[in-house]
Amino acid sequence: DGRDLYEWDVEFPEDEDGYTDLPDGAPASTEYLHFLETVVIPEIDGALENLNITSASVSVMLTPDETGMGEEVEVDYGDVLIYQAALHALRATIRITGSYDVDFSVADLLPLVQAGTFSINDDLLTPYINFLKLLTPEQAASSEGDVEQSIDGYLAASDFIRAETDDQEDDFISFDPESLEDEAEFRNVLQDIKNSLSGPALIGDWELENPFTLDMSVFFANPLDARAYLPEFDQDNNIVACSWPDPTLNGIIPGYTQDDWNELLSTSVPVTGTVTTAYSVNGDIHVESFEDYWNGWFESLADSTVITSPGDYTIIAETGSTIWLRAWSDEDGNGMLSPGDLYGEAEANPVEVESENCVHHLPVDIELDMEMSGIQGRIIDTDGIPVEGIMVSAGTIEQGAQWCNFTGVYAETDENGMFALNGIPEGTEVIIAVSAFAQGYSDGLWTGDGMTDVCLEAATYTSTGAGSPIVHITLERLSRITGTVTDEFGNPAAMAVVNIYDALSESLLGTGVTDIYGYYDFLFLNALSGSIKVEARGSDDSGLIPLFYDGKPGMDQADPLNAAPGAEIWNITFSLPYGGTISGHVEFSDNLPAAGISVWIYADFGDYWGWVSGSATDSNGDYEVKGLYTGNYVLEFTRYLSNGDQLVMYYRNRTDFYAADTVSVIIGEVTDRIDSTMPVLLCDLDGRNGFDDQDMRTFSTGLGTDCCAGPGDFDADGDIDGQDIFRMARSVAASSSR
Repeated sequence: DGRDLYEWDVEFPEDEDGYTDLPDGAPASTEYLHFLETVVIPEIDGALENLNITSASVSVMLTPDETGMGEEVEVDYGDVLIYQAALHALRATIRITGSYDVDFSVADLLPLVQAGTFSINDDLLTPYINFLKLLTPEQAASSEGDVEQSIDGYLAASDFIRAETDDQEDDFISFDPESLEDEAEFRNVLQDIKNSLSGPALIGDWELENPFTLDMSVFFANPLDARAYLPEFDQDNNIVACSWPDPTLNGIIPGYTQDDWNELLSTSVPVTGTVTTAYSVNGDIHVESFEDYWNGWFESLADSTVITSPGDYTIIAETGSTIWLRAWSDEDGNGMLSPGDLYGEAEANPVEVESENCVHHLPVDIELDMEMSGIQGRIIDTDGIPVEGIMVSAGTIEQGAQWCNFTGVYAETDENGMFALNGIPEGTEVIIAVSAFAQGYSDGLWTGDGMTDVCLEAATYTSTGAGSPIVHITLERLSRITGTVTDEFGNPAAMAVVNIYDALSESLLGTGVTDIYGYYDFLFLNALSGSIKVEARGSDDSGLIPLFYDGKPGMDQADPLNAAPGAEIWNITFSLPYGGTISGHVEFSDNLPAAGISVWIYADFGDYWGWVSGSATDSNGDYEVKGLYTGNYVLEFTRYLSNGDQLVMYYRNRTDFYAADTVSVIIGEVTDRIDSTMPVLLCDLDGRNGFDDQDMRTFSTGLGTDCCAGPGDFDADGDIDGQDIFRMARSVAASSSR
């Protein structure tokens, strides 16, 4: 109900999961169809009657309010013809659909479809035994005229639109010049289909790679009983290959075969071959197909089978797909490819699957021609439970060096925690790397009794074939910490950094970042000492003072927290105060702003001065440093020259660090007007302490270019422009006077 195009507020009701929730009494499919036939088709009839008397010279400008798009749109005769064609096509679709039994309960089937449990066989074809049976063949046959008029209408519209010479920018429908070739192909397809209304016609012979013959005259002369021509479906709702009762659909697609349907719909067909070997085989032979092959390793298992001895095999693959095939004998009976098993790959790899007589037309033979060598092992947790899905890889230690090279050989543990690093040449000495952090376990290089990140501390194992010993690896569950970080007023501190340290060694165990609510929750490495210290730091430019738990200013004063292996520590909160701020201005000796000057802040730690923070001047020469404790600081202003040198000044233009005036700061207050002057000529781009031809050459080379700030970009705005020319002139004048 409701016919206002501009106030269309009809929505489907949804449940809490976002699924369409039909109300009680929702109409059945036959009622939908009845509505289309009794309400929509009369509307179409009336619209076509009006459009048929429209002049070819019609041109109507729709106002921005009428279009709802904020601009005028022209509707002309080309648009009328397109609309007519669409209405004829819609009327034909409704009438042909209404010729079949489509009686099913939408309310019953929709929840199954949305939940992903819908079965074509169990929920549709079996309970609705007449679904898609032909009821009114004469109604379907009578729609031929609408189909032909729809095609003729589009072709006429295309001719009209292509011939238009006025501005097409504001037309309701126009053809992009870049799409004309595609539109011409579409016209050709429609013409082919129109030809098929009179008898067999070749569709796509002008362009398509696989043209086919279509005879729509057969359908309209004797409409198809669709139910009788349905293929079979498996329990996953896939079409079963070669199950079409009549692949020609009663002559509508003359010459079409089961293989043609397999190729068109990528249905699955058997791939066959023979496994051979010169070895003595003592285990079942596994034949496997994979969807991908990367850097020597097979990925994404597509299908597999097991044969008890060398001989013929069959697997299933989609037509049109590319697969890689391998086979191996399970010599040790552990159910996985591992050292000592016999192995081989198909010579035909990769296999392009095609269908001929409903089977991949060429046998794919595989020879077991090698004994697999490598390392195998098992991963458990500290409770002795196997851990599945852990990535394991093999590496070698560089001769006489401190680092490892990784071989690219990797594996993933199965449900029993087993892994096999296959393909390592026999006799090779390797180390084993474990990636388990994402699963909540400690990871690194296995030492034999724990993890390390130092290659020379890792245990080494020698690759073998049959009889390879099993490497047992035990993983420690990581610790977890949660909490919040706010400022001193209770506002969430987003993007604050939380660091975890071992309380004894002070080594970093893990880092997390707060969300927009100031909440953090992350895993960290277990502390060897059994206790940790936790620090929170505000995000860059937040001005917040970093603190350790519980409100302590430094590592030495921080309260340790107990953290046994696998600990879960909850609700560690921080309230960070705002620190003091130093701000000021830096300019060059010719009174022009000094952009890009580094400002380093040093604090007195008793027996030494240490760096605590830093900033840089903007294009106006201004800077600001936040988050400082109460105390006295030395400010160092540094300009880095293009030749690698640097010019350094201190507050009040001192040149000696220990002679520099200190700046007093109080938490929560701003100490401003801490200014400085850099005694260097801007034109001295190469840092040779004077203006020369090389400086001018450097400057002029970058003139007018967009680049990052660099030599000659005095105002640090990203390019060398008129402002920089002005400053160069000032500098040249200053150089000359000196």
